[in-house]
Parts: sequence; structure tokens; C-alpha cells
Amino acid sequence: MPIGTDEVERFLARRGGGARNVAPVGAGEWSRAFRFDADGSPRVIRFGAHPEDFRKDEAASTGYGALAPIPRVFEIGEAAEHGHFAISEWAPGLALDRLPAADLRAALPALLDVLDRLRSAPAPTPSGAGIFSSRGRASHASWRDALLAIAEDREHPRLAGWRAELAKLADAARVFEQGAERLRELAGACPEDIRHLIHADLTAGNVLVHDGAISAVLDWGNALVGDFLYDVAWLVFWSPWHPGLDADFVIAEARRRGREAGADLHAFEERMTACQLQIGLDAIAYTAFRRRGRDLAERVARLRPLLGRRG
Repeated sequence: MPIGTDEVERFLARRGGGARNVAPVGAGEWSRAFRFDADGSPRVIRFGAHPEDFRKDEAASTGYGALAPIPRVFEIGEAAEHGHFAISEWAPGLALDRLPAADLRAALPALLDVLDRLRSAPAPTPSGAGIFSSRGRASHASWRDALLAIAEDREHPRLAGWRAELAKLADAARVFEQGAERLRELAGACPEDIRHLIHADLTAGNVLVHDGAISAVLDWGNALVGDFLYDVAWLVFWSPWHPGLDADFVIAEARRRGREAGADLHAFEERMTACQLQIGLDAIAYTAFRRRGRDLAERVARLRPLLGRRG
């Protein structure tokens, strides 16, 4: 059963420090978060079953906190029946993807500024690509390998059985295989050795906006090493669900900013499509595993236009 406010209060009381004003501030698929005050400062405590997610937040803050507003992680530990906990800085703001359309659109340049700064930073691992550990080890030898691995069962260790669930849904399974085949066709246009830090989950309440500025980039558990265009493609892929997330503006700005910075933009369209295909395939696998029929149908519909697109 998910942890509640009373249990969090008791947990913090046992630790000492006079924590007060405990209140829930959010819950995702893998963790629940609560705000509290300690020694006059606001903090956030999260509980979840996957401490590696918290350790990646810590690594992101330590390595990239000077370039992006990534809250500092103060402590990570065990929380008995509630798995693990992490205590971090609290940041003000509202979730980017839950802002009114006009405010979301107005915040996009600030978000792209953050992505520009991260693009210029060193990679978080000495070699390889794909999802990486908090200790700096990447899951695949190259970015192409990381993209293509999305269709493999072992690529989703938290979603054991997703293929069996997907196989029960003939249309969704067919579109998934078509998408995987199209991704294989486009993978050759994607650079093998491109190695940038990618957040890979910029929606779902993970970007906060305060007074028009990006106040926090949260939850680095899904972060990757690879093509910086992946985060751009993420915003484009999920734009139909978020009025104000202007895909045309994001694409045009990414091109302009990349060109001015001298970034590698060769095969831009193919790379963007390949990234969107990978994002869509991952979303289909996830919603099939969760047995969320309506969400699955929407993801399948979103993927279909990409199947025949060159770029």
C-alpha cells in the first residue's frame, strides 16, 4: 500500500530534526513525494522501490547542477516496507506540462536554453550509450544499439511480461513491429558515437516553471547517453497531449540553436523520426504492461504517422 502523510510524519519524527508541515506534492509510477519543513528550510522526501533512480538524481545534480536547476540530494537510505527514500531540495513552480497553453508556450525558450547548456556538457559516462547507471556505466556500445534495443524484452527490466500483454492485442502488436522495423531502417542515419546527456522524460511533471523560468528539472531515473535530439523529439512526440507545447516551434528552434552552436545536425529529420519511434515503442510497451487500453490506443495512433516518414 502506498505510503501516506501520517506514515511520513512518523518516519521523519523517528529520524529527528523537527520536520513539520508534511504534505504530498506528487506521485509517479515509481515513487511518491512529500514536502516538509526542516530547520526552517523546505525539503522533499521521496519513497520508492528503485534507489538507483535516486542515485541518478544525485549524480545529475552533482555533475550538472551548475548548468541546469537540478535539486541537490542530501540523503538516500532504506525505508523498510516502503523501499527506499531520498531527501532533496524543494523547488518552487508548477509542472511545465500542466501549465495553461499560453504559459507553456512562453516557457519553451527557457527549457530549450537548459537543453542547450546540457548539450555542451561532458557525457556522464566514459564510453557507450543508452541508459546509464549512477556509477557511470552505459547499457550499450553505441547509440544505434541503444535505439534498436527497445524491441528486446530485456530492455524493460521493470516491465517483465510486457510482450505477452502486447501479444494479446493484435493491432497494437502489429503497429509495434512495424515501428520497430521502421526504426531499423532509419538507424543507419543515426550517429553511433554521439554521446550527450539526455533527460528522456521531460513531461510527466518533471520540469517546473516559476516566474517564467525553469526552476527544476526532476527525476533523472530514465536519463540516457546519446543523441541530444532525443529530448527535442520527446517534446515533439508528446505535444498532442499538451496544448501550448508547440512542436513546430520546438523543431525550428532546435535547428536554429544547433546551427548557431555548430552542433551536429546531419540527417536531422531521420534522427528526429528515429527518436520519436523509439519513444513511441517504449510508450506502447509500458501501457501494454500496465493494461491501460485507452492510453495504449492513443500511443498506437500517435506512432502510425511515423511509420512511413523518411524524416
